[in-house]
Amino acid sequence: MSDLVKRLPRSFFQKPASNTTESLRLIADWTNRSAHYEEAATAAFLSRADYYLVAQAHEKGYAVVTNEKTTDSKRQIKIPNACAPHDVPVLTLFEVLRAEPVRLVASFGS
Repeated sequence: MSDLVKRLPRSFFQKPASNTTESLRLIADWTNRSAHYEEAATAAFLSRADYYLVAQAHEKGYAVVTNEKTTDSKRQIKIPNACAPHDVPVLTLFEVLRAEPVRLVASFGS
């Protein structure tokens, strides 16, 4: 996956919008107020890219594509668990591939 990401043009990646700070605050507040998660889970979530991903999707009205599943774990905040209270849609990669006109071309050998 990292090789694929390295080959993508810079324009593929979006910088956080200046008004994303409100969504960041909203997600952080929810995370900190949640009595369900252990303190370590909250700290880990807020220090990782998942937090920014959910906030960016929330701000722009995007869906998040992930193969993560919701969980009742108190030790880890999964992306779908953070998306649900903020009405951020979550799709799997396979759902996206079924919904969008995608053409995959395999090249074997070099």
